Parts: sequence; structure tokens; C-alpha cells
Amino acid sequence: MRLLIVNCNSWVGYHIADALLMEGFLVDGVIDHDEPGDLEMYFGRNSLYEEVTLQTKKEYEIGIIIDDFITELPKGVKHWITISTNNDKRIESATQTMTCIYPSLLVGEWMNMNEQGVYRNDEFIRFDSKYFKEQAIYIVDFVNALLHWIQMDNLPICFQVFPKQENISNKKVEKKIFLRKNRSIDTVIQSLKNHYEQFQK
Repeated sequence: MRLLIVNCNSWVGYHIADALLMEGFLVDGVIDHDEPGDLEMYFGRNSLYEEVTLQTKKEYEIGIIIDDFITELPKGVKHWITISTNNDKRIESATQTMTCIYPSLLVGEWMNMNEQGVYRNDEFIRFDSKYFKEQAIYIVDFVNALLHWIQMDNLPICFQVFPKQENISNKKVEKKIFLRKNRSIDTVIQSLKNHYEQFQK
């Protein structure tokens, strides 16, 4: 399967592209040149990866958009998946061939952060805040779920994703998916801090 990732050099796009390539998928990526950093260099030499533009004419089973920095969707994609990291922004689905995913709070290596917390756009969220501890979804867990979703035949048009809480049953709620936490929130925080100290500070 060949997939297209728009904004593949964002911190979320990097994690998605890297995971897909590790699983053996063919990945074409569109670079957002306004995005700071050069995360595409970490997977750009992979033989399964090719950099393309929005004007490239190719056929794809799945196209993934990280946020919505484009105004017109490239043609040739059978099904679009949009991922919005801005909880206050909703991407409207203009077609039945699009699935919009809204994670509560995606966190992971290479996102904008400091020793005390993370930035979601202009909003600063502290590691020790109740919101972070209850709503944070580690990017690795999200991407593992995404690998499963992209192979499903009937994805819903729109759904929200939350970390599974102790007081919530394991069943799916309409238009909401609860991901099981595969590591403690303290482990996630320490991993983010370690990465920040080593690569981003």
C-alpha cells in the first residue's frame, strides 16, 4: 500500500511516516516549508520514501493530513484522514471519503516543549496539570492505533480519541475512541524530558 502524508515534516507527521516506513509501507511525503526543523532528514533516505508536491499526479489508497495547511486536496487519493492537533479547531469533512480524527492532547518527542510542559499551538500545558495527566495521548500509542485504522474498510467520518480512564468502560462510545495506556503518564513525561534535554534544549 502506498500512502501520502501531507505535512510529513511536522513532529506528528514525522512519527507517522517513521512508523509506516518501519512497517514496510510505501510513503510519499509533502513537506511544509514553513515548519521549523528538518525532521524529514531522519526518514528521507529510506528507499520506501519519496518526497512529492501537492501537484504530483499519483494514486494513493490513503492520504493523511496533519492539521489543515492546504486549501485544496490533491486528486488521486481514495480516502483522506485528517488529524487535528488543535483541540479548538474542527476540520469540516466535505466528502464521504474523508475521516477526521481529533485526539484530545497528542504529546511526543520533537513537539514544542520545555522542562515544565508542552505547547499546543500557543497554549502552554504543564506536565503537572490535571489536564495533561488526564488527556495526554503518547504519540507512539496513537500511531500504533492509526496503523490499525488505516487498514479498516469502514472508518467513521469523524471521531475523537481520548486516553482510557479508569472510570470509563473499555467499549467504544459513538464517535469516541478510548486508547488503553501502554505506559504510565510519569514514564511518558520522563521520556519527553529526556529527549528535550538531549536533542531540543
